Amino acid sequence: EDLTSLTQQRREVRDGKCDVLEAVAALQRRITADLEVASTAAAAKRLKEIRKAYGSLRKVLEDDEVAVRAVAEEYEAKARRVNERFTTLAMLRAEAEALGNRFPDVPGGPRFPSITVPALRPVCREAAGIVGEVAFADHSHIAKAMQQCEHNLRSRRSYREVAGTPGGALIEVAGLRPWPALTDAQRATLNARKAEEEQEARDAARFAEASDRLAPPRRDVIGPLPHKGARTAAR
Repeated sequence: EDLTSLTQQRREVRDGKCDVLEAVAALQRRITADLEVASTAAAAKRLKEIRKAYGSLRKVLEDDEVAVRAVAEEYEAKARRVNERFTTLAMLRAEAEALGNRFPDVPGGPRFPSITVPALRPVCREAAGIVGEVAFADHSHIAKAMQQCEHNLRSRRSYREVAGTPGGALIEVAGLRPWPALTDAQRATLNARKAEEEQEARDAARFAEASDRLAPPRRDVIGPLPHKGARTAAR
């Protein structure tokens, strides 16, 4: 049916029964309508995929939360173990020092090397830094990108916030939604702007004309040179 319609329209253009510009405009409208239908179908398919992925990711997120909690508990347990072992080493050293002080006759009192506290040990500091730098997201707000019309009176979604996604690519192909119609107040604003611009143009023209009238004659303008024959006759 579409092919028959296009063939008929081509024949009418050829026979002069249809204006070329009208035919082009009609073809553009048909292409736009077909693109909108195809884009709508693609959007419905993508929304179905999004719903499925959203449900799956919600379940995975819950599993990840449980895993993070388990890792955090393991980290806490291992950190406590490090502290406990350091405390035990410090207590053993203190005990040995106390025995050596109380019983100075005990031969060969042990000497223990000093131990750096866990808070200053490189590996412990690195582990604490890794954990401390991890922050959980505290909001899910994604700002809607907007754009203004050429008159700066209307706004519409540009959807740039989803650029790079399959849905964003689909919107880019289909194009943005049409601008909303101008309201009476917006038309009045445009008319006032136009009148103001026209008045400014008239004022500028009158100013230029007045300036030309008041300007003194130019003294650097050289008049036409006398004819060669006239110079000869004067001689």
